[in-house]
Amino acid sequence: MITLPPRLEALAQLVLPGRVVADIGTDHAHIPIYLIQSGKSPQAIATDVHDGPYKIARDKVQGCGLQDKIDVRKGDGLRPLKAGEAQVAILAGMGGITIRDILCQSSPVAACLEQLLLQPMTAPEEVRRWLAENGWKLDKECMIKEDEKYYQIISAAKGSQIWPEHKPSLLWQLGPTLIAKGDVVLIDYIEKLLDLNRTLLAELGQLDTPKGKARVKELEQQIGELEELREICRLNASS
Repeated sequence: MITLPPRLEALAQLVLPGRVVADIGTDHAHIPIYLIQSGKSPQAIATDVHDGPYKIARDKVQGCGLQDKIDVRKGDGLRPLKAGEAQVAILAGMGGITIRDILCQSSPVAACLEQLLLQPMTAPEEVRRWLAENGWKLDKECMIKEDEKYYQIISAAKGSQIWPEHKPSLLWQLGPTLIAKGDVVLIDYIEKLLDLNRTLLAELGQLDTPKGKARVKELEQQIGELEELREICRLNASS
């Protein structure tokens, strides 16, 4: 059976069993192959907009003898899918704004899904805002550290979510479910952000311009929020 790196393994573990899965931007089709080989999914669809990854995915699937189980399609985002033919969609390894735009552009297909599994490389706050505004709730979240990089993974299900009335802006970026469970990798990630922001603050502290002063104030506020969320995470991790 194919072996997945930690971040892809974490995605695969969150897939609802017994559902048809569509892996969008599949690249080498590793996740669909794993899901079929492990018996977690009965069928899968693998899509990619680029010729190279599409051909690699097609060849990988054929090489594993899974062409009857995995349908490899070329196309942009969710557009190669018909509404209702998949119950789970995976969008991983792309920017949060790209993920948001893909979901917006194919809302009839997205509306028929049971689960969204999202791994934004940047701007996770854009993904969470879209989910909150479009009838999705954060079901599970995890953070994986792989090769000194941090990856947020979001599992969303249909439903509404109650957000804190006075939520820090960073809550959108770091994830309420990660904070609530005291995710230890998130705590490590927050420490890295604090180190980075303190370094920037020290460098900007000598600037005596309106723009410099505004940036210093912004960094000080962000550091305060990060420290607050770090302590909440620590308390949740120890409880």
